[in-house]
Amino acid sequence: MRRHWAVELVGVLFLAFVCEVGVYQAAIWRCAPQEDPETEVCEPSQILVVSDTQLTDGYSYAMRARWGWIPGYVMVEQILEWACDMYIRSALTAVASVGPRLAAAVDLGDVLDGGRYYTVDEWKRGVSRIQALRSVAGRSLPWFTVPGNHDVDIDYRMKTHRFEASLGLGSRLVVAGNMSIILLNSMALRASTPSALRMATEAFLASEELVQAPAPRLLMLHQPLYRPPTATCGPLRNAGGSQIPYVVRGRNYATQALPEVTERILDKLAPLDAVLSGDDHEPCVYQHAGDKEAGPVEYTLPTLSWLQGSFSPGLAFIALERDAGNCAPKAVTVAYCFLPNRYITLGVYVAAAALLAKLRVDSAFAFGSPRVSRLKKTDAEASINERGVSITRSRCLLLGQQLARWAVYMAGYTGAMACAMAGVDRMK
Repeated sequence: MRRHWAVELVGVLFLAFVCEVGVYQAAIWRCAPQEDPETEVCEPSQILVVSDTQLTDGYSYAMRARWGWIPGYVMVEQILEWACDMYIRSALTAVASVGPRLAAAVDLGDVLDGGRYYTVDEWKRGVSRIQALRSVAGRSLPWFTVPGNHDVDIDYRMKTHRFEASLGLGSRLVVAGNMSIILLNSMALRASTPSALRMATEAFLASEELVQAPAPRLLMLHQPLYRPPTATCGPLRNAGGSQIPYVVRGRNYATQALPEVTERILDKLAPLDAVLSGDDHEPCVYQHAGDKEAGPVEYTLPTLSWLQGSFSPGLAFIALERDAGNCAPKAVTVAYCFLPNRYITLGVYVAAAALLAKLRVDSAFAFGSPRVSRLKKTDAEASINERGVSITRSRCLLLGQQLARWAVYMAGYTGAMACAMAGVDRMK
């Protein structure tokens, strides 16, 4: 029996390694840009870009308001937080282990799902969570963050002071990997934003440092720029239709920047080599129009979380092609990386648990079954058989307890997932 337990334990550990480590490393290894061996002497020039981590919390899917009265709700919330963090941690660990050499990482906003509602203590806890997750990608890797509507809200409710105190300025120029990265809180350019914040963002947009920023120039913002209603997103889009619809709904959400804001941004920051945005939770590639020539290509990133309505979360790498002789920049490329479908992984776990339970049932009955090959039994043999039946009953009772624990665990986990996904209404 001990040997059986050892074999099963090895099998469980191997399955966990494959599902929590191996599939993520395979995904990153397959899509990460490969560096030219001739430019390995140059400084790292690749940028990791993520978006919409939206760390799950009590505000996600309005869970606390809908189900907070249910006994045991706190456990469901903790399970969802753990499941969210585990997925992101596995992805960033794979980036650190098999990904390219990175100069920096950029988060395109919506870092914390309920950030705009957080109390002071909740905000501190949320920032600690995201910093702990980011550290697995490399403790010395610098992170730059653009605020999203989930972090700072929108329009007259926008407040950026605690975001900037914890995660850095929302609008600034960063030079990393021989690229000029323009981080812009484009939501602050709306007329309904508090005047002081809007004027500060306008001043940054017109600043001399942006005019003089050397090429290649990349714009990174949370909200996708405006595009015509007929514009499509290309073949990489997984759900939500072939477009990012222009919708302004609710009290803290809009799918795109306003047309006049988009025009002003592209005019002030031209020329741009690429634009990267988030918010939509699904990938989208769109070529903006220019006055005399084609404008920049905008890459909208998928969410990094598997609990935000996307079956194919992902991230992106920005790679800079350089001259092998003097490391001078030549061209910028953007590569999407799509991560494993977590629902398939959960299905594998459920199937493995069912198989393990069946093996335990078969083993218990095989080990304790009495021998009945003899038709005539002595008193001693009958006593032995009675003890065998007793052992079988004990083992069945123990097995029943084990199966009950598995059932409770899987029912709780599956119930938590079902409740979460039932509440998903693509809230941005």
